[in-house]
Amino acid sequence: MDICFAGDTHGDLSHLVEAPAGSAVIHVGDLCPLGRPLEHVLPRELHDRFFWIPGNHEYDSESDYASVFTAFGRERCFDLKVIDIAGYRIAGMGGIFSSNTWWPKNAIASAVTTRKARLQETPPHNRFQGGLKLKQRKFIFREDFDLLSTVRADILVTHEAPSTHRHGFAAIDELGRRMGAHTIVHGHHHRDYVAVTADGVRVIGVGLRGLADVQGNVVRPGERRGVRRESSE
Repeated sequence: MDICFAGDTHGDLSHLVEAPAGSAVIHVGDLCPLGRPLEHVLPRELHDRFFWIPGNHEYDSESDYASVFTAFGRERCFDLKVIDIAGYRIAGMGGIFSSNTWWPKNAIASAVTTRKARLQETPPHNRFQGGLKLKQRKFIFREDFDLLSTVRADILVTHEAPSTHRHGFAAIDELGRRMGAHTIVHGHHHRDYVAVTADGVRVIGVGLRGLADVQGNVVRPGERRGVRRESSE
């Protein structure tokens, strides 16, 4: 089985059938808004070979959240997990950084906290399904980084970008290095590119509704319509 990485789709999944026949499709986040449950929108032939991590737009509203975190969606989500596909160990870390939880670009200014502490600060009537506020769930916590740092993976898939993107974070580079990953794949910025970190880890950025293979070759170029796309640097 081959692997094809899918960039942010923002509600339109129809093009995913353009992935090479039989390949696993790994989505890098921002599936929403879908309007219907994920399993009803995703092309049927991909159900058994589709995997995803959340971005930030899965948490925009209760309906967006409900559309992806169905029983099917939870089964196919590998956020903070490692899956084995086509001979690769692939780790996922969804979400985005925030100064409300952890902003690794500025350790002094960042309010590093834990989910437990954030939950304790949240009045019961403001909690979503008994837990964190919905929009707090899109944030990366330092404990997520620490958890994944203890496991090994060949490929790290994140929504946030590593330092190879001008809006990226060296913490993603560091996580890939600690995990022993040879490749980091990310979305969020809607740009197709291949680069290498200072540690020699290959980085694949996948564009808006774009598709790329495990070597970084563009299978379907990212689009410019609908959502702003980062220009080349």
